[in-house]
Amino acid sequence: MGGRLLRLKISTPARLHFGIIDMRGDLGRIHGSAGVSVQTPRLVLDVQQSSDTNVYADQSGRVTKLIEIIRTAYNIQSSISVKVIQEIPEHIGFGSGTQLALSLGMAFNKIYDLNQSPEQIAVHLKRGRVSGIGTHGFIKGGFIVDGGHRVGNPNTVPPLIYRQDFPEDWRFLICVPDIKKGLSGEQEQKAFQQLEPPNADTV
Repeated sequence: MGGRLLRLKISTPARLHFGIIDMRGDLGRIHGSAGVSVQTPRLVLDVQQSSDTNVYADQSGRVTKLIEIIRTAYNIQSSISVKVIQEIPEHIGFGSGTQLALSLGMAFNKIYDLNQSPEQIAVHLKRGRVSGIGTHGFIKGGFIVDGGHRVGNPNTVPPLIYRQDFPEDWRFLICVPDIKKGLSGEQEQKAFQQLEPPNADTV
């Protein structure tokens, strides 16, 4: 990974998700999706090596929880100090959880020389179990189509099957209704698992 770093800044874009392609899996693969990374909003972190966990953020509990998950997953005794400079609004469809998890995971990767790819970190942190747009957007940005999972094997990041730079002069107008936020995280994953497959004629 090019050697250890003691301090780094990470900047990663939000993503817009354009939908799931196949919720049935009749052809041996399930899900598959399309989406695009957008320049704003963004997540910007200032991270440095630390013996103890220190978090400077409005949503410090969320960041601290992810840090402890990463430390446990990779058996890391020391920790990091994190300052959140900019954040992606959570639970409104921008993929903030995946971007935060991968950013923190890659910070540990660089600081503690874990020799892990973003895809490996995503698997460890249980990201990309339905869609790979957030993970591939973190790595490369742009417009992305992923190939979904083999049926019965969700513990991989869906493969990238198409990526294209998005025209810089294209704009998205995003309207967020002032209503109760939808499901996210583990609740969202459970809801996907409980969904009845759609009729084959609609896929």
